[in-house]
Amino acid sequence: MSEQHREDEITAYHEAGHAVLALIVGRVVDRVSITPRAGRLGVMELKGRSKKRRFRDRAEDDLLVLLGGMVAEVRLTGQYCTEGAGYDLRVLKQVATARGGSREAGMRLCEKMFGKADHLLGAPAHWLAVRYIVEDLLEKRDISGRAARHHFERALREVG
Repeated sequence: MSEQHREDEITAYHEAGHAVLALIVGRVVDRVSITPRAGRLGVMELKGRSKKRRFRDRAEDDLLVLLGGMVAEVRLTGQYCTEGAGYDLRVLKQVATARGGSREAGMRLCEKMFGKADHLLGAPAHWLAVRYIVEDLLEKRDISGRAARHHFERALREVG
């Protein structure tokens, strides 16, 4: 496997992790891409908030979505790559500190939410959805939110 293909694969897992966590918490994914733009290797964009939400706390939902990329990447490689997740980490710290009320409380919240994100992505159907989205991203580089939702729903049907 070439170095570029490996980087694309890791980026695809990262962005797919964001997309699947967003779909789990009821967010609407607009698009997912592994085409580098504006200093970022990939992107997962959201539309406005859905009325249907699984979790009560908006900040915690946002933290889960932000952590989805790193969690998926860690599940793939076994390593934390903070370099590629710089934007995610900056926003994560802001949201967690605001939600927790202090830096220390925010860090504890991040640890708790990382465990929750890992648990959610570890569910067989959710991880299968990540893999389906990755396959599509590696083939097309950019997919619609509709395609991401299709892969998510397909995985849920297949695993049960």
